[in-house]
Amino acid sequence: MRQESLLWKKCNLLRPTAQKEGVVKTPPAANYLDGDKVVFSCKPKYYIHGDIERVCRNGTWSPGWWAWCRDRNLEYALKWMTALLSIFGIVLIFVILFCILWGIRKKKQAEQVEKLLL
Repeated sequence: MRQESLLWKKCNLLRPTAQKEGVVKTPPAANYLDGDKVVFSCKPKYYIHGDIERVCRNGTWSPGWWAWCRDRNLEYALKWMTALLSIFGIVLIFVILFCILWGIRKKKQAEQVEKLLL
């Protein structure tokens, strides 16, 4: 009797997050039974984030990140921007270090000149 009740437990509707633009859920349904698997994918020209597969177990969905899709052009733009900002940040760190070390060197040179003059 207990086994039968487990087989008929339902999972609630599994929706993608608010950024659902481009998300395709298969199989499409309102309710899912124990053991049902849902696979998320994106329409063409979109890139998927999150877990693409979730399973209904004992009335709850398997743990995972919500699936969502982002326009591929935006995805590529964000990747390029991240790369460029990372490079800029690394160069900026080197410039700051150079300025600090150059300032220390100039200070030591000035101290040595003062010692020689005294």
